[in-house]
Amino acid sequence: MRKIKILLVLMIFSFLLLLPFGKVYAKERNIYIGDLINLKISTQDITEKDIRDKFSDFEIVDLKEEADGYLLTVRSFQPGTTTIQLGNDELKITVKSTLEEIDRKDVFEGAKNSQKAGFSINWQYLLYLAIVIFLVTGGITLFRLRRKKRIVLTPYQQFLKQADLLLLKEDGCLVQMNSCLKEYMESSYSCKIKGKTSDEIIMELGTMPKLQTNRQALHTWFEKCDYYKFTNAVASMELKQAILEELKGIVASLEMTEEVEA
Repeated sequence: MRKIKILLVLMIFSFLLLLPFGKVYAKERNIYIGDLINLKISTQDITEKDIRDKFSDFEIVDLKEEADGYLLTVRSFQPGTTTIQLGNDELKITVKSTLEEIDRKDVFEGAKNSQKAGFSINWQYLLYLAIVIFLVTGGITLFRLRRKKRIVLTPYQQFLKQADLLLLKEDGCLVQMNSCLKEYMESSYSCKIKGKTSDEIIMELGTMPKLQTNRQALHTWFEKCDYYKFTNAVASMELKQAILEELKGIVASLEMTEEVEA
C-alpha cells in the first residue's frame, strides 16, 4: 500500500509538470526581422479589436478565435523590443537583426561550399517524453500491484472455498474434507489438531467451552469419515455429498455460535 501511494504522488507530480502556466504562450527563440511569431492568447476578457490595437506595431498575418482565446501570428520588419500589456500579463517581444550579430570590418566573402546544419536537441521535448514514459510505466506497475493484492478471507470463507473445490469422485475426498475442517478449527480456535486422530481431537475439543454445543455432531461426523477411510466400505457419490453437506452444516453452526458469543 505504501508503494502504491508513493507511485500515485509521483504520477500526479509528473502530470502537473505537463500543465502549461500563464495566459500567453509562445515558443522561446531568437526572433529576427520578418520571422513569423505565433502566440496563443488564452483569455475571454479581450476582444479581437483590442488585440489588433495592442499589436499595431506588428504586421498581423493571421488571427483566429478559438473557444478559449485566440491564435495570433505576427511579424515585424523593425528591430527592437516591444512591450505589450495583456491584462495582468506583460509580453516582451524582441526582434533582432542578423546584421547586428556580424562583427566584421572587412568585406565579407561568402563560402562557396554549403555547410550541413548542426545537430541540436530540444531538451524540452525530451523532458516531456521522459514524463510520458514514466506515467505509462507507472500506470502499468500500479495496475499490476492492484491485481496482485490479495483479498483476505475469514477462516469460514476459506473453508467454504476449499469445500466447493473438492472433487467427490476422487478416492481421497473424505481425507480432504477432514483436512478442511482441521484448518478451519485451527484458524478459528487457535488449536493444533493436525496429525491427531479423531479420538484425540474430540478429547481436546472437550477442553474448549465454545465447542461444547457442536461436540457431539463433530464426534459423529469424525466416526462416519473414519469408517469409510479405514475400512473396505465404499462410499457412493450421493453419500459423499451428504457427508460434505453435513460438514458444512456443522461449520455453519460453529460460526453462528462464534458470532453470538462475540
